[in-house]
This record gives sequence, C-alpha cells and structure tokens, in this order.
Amino acid sequence: MLTHQDVDHASGLAELVGRTAPVVFAHRECAPYLDGSEHPIKMEDDDRYPAARVDVEASEGVRFDTAAGPADLYHTPGHTPGHVSLHFPGESLLLAGDALHVSEGKLKGPRGTLDEAASADSIGKLSELDVSLTHCFHGGHVDEGTEAIAAIRDDAAESLGDG
Repeated sequence: MLTHQDVDHASGLAELVGRTAPVVFAHRECAPYLDGSEHPIKMEDDDRYPAARVDVEASEGVRFDTAAGPADLYHTPGHTPGHVSLHFPGESLLLAGDALHVSEGKLKGPRGTLDEAASADSIGKLSELDVSLTHCFHGGHVDEGTEAIAAIRDDAAESLGDG
C-alpha cells in the first residue's frame, strides 16, 4: 500500500515490483502518478521516478486483513491529493503516512502540504478515530493519538480562520 506519490515514498516501487511479486495498492487518485499516466506532483517536468503498475485502486472505507489485524483505509488528502492513512482499530494504531509528522518526540501537523484546507479536513477525520499510537513516515512512532490529533485539528482550523 502506497500512502502517496511523493518521490521519497514511491521512487523504489518499480524496482520492488521488478524484484518481487507484490500486489500494489494505492488510492485511485494516487495511481496515475505511480503508473506513469500523470507526472508526479512536486517533481520537475523533466524528472520522474520509474513508473510502476498499480494492481488495486483503493478507496476510503476499504478494510484490509493484515498480519497485524484489520486495517481501515482513510483518504487523507492535503499533503497530496491521493494520500491515504491506515487505522488498525484493534491496536488503536494510526499509520499516518505524511498526513502528520513527529518532531522532537511530539505529534505535529503535516509538512509540505499542497492543500491546507483539505489537510485540515483530513486531520479532522483522523481526530475522530480511536488512536493511542501513531506512526508517521517522517519522525517515526509516538505514544500519542486522538487527543494530540484533535489539538492539531484545532490549530489547523484556527490558522485557516475556522476556529
């Protein structure tokens, strides 16, 4: 499952697909950037990582059975249009991708966000989940969850003038 199409997340996908036989999942809004149909956002026009196939174009509401238990997919645009996060309800774990990040051991809002309003809406959606552990692709794991996400949501709403 690719959480989004940024180069630091997707640039190795073609090599991985070439060496192994994974089933590649991505949100339907992310898939065209991965498979080469569209040029990746945030990249120069004359540069891109190698295109790779996407086997399953997933949408919000999909539940995956994993070795770690069931995982629910949430479309969390803002950082990129097709960004997704995964919630493992049995573990109260959120795999936030880049929807959030960790800095100095604390959960923070996203960095490099393309759409601040969409990001605030996504953080609002995540703040409604039962989360006690959060893993972000930038900064790692923190023992923070719903309350910290709600505070980030409130800060985002205030900065947009909605608070």
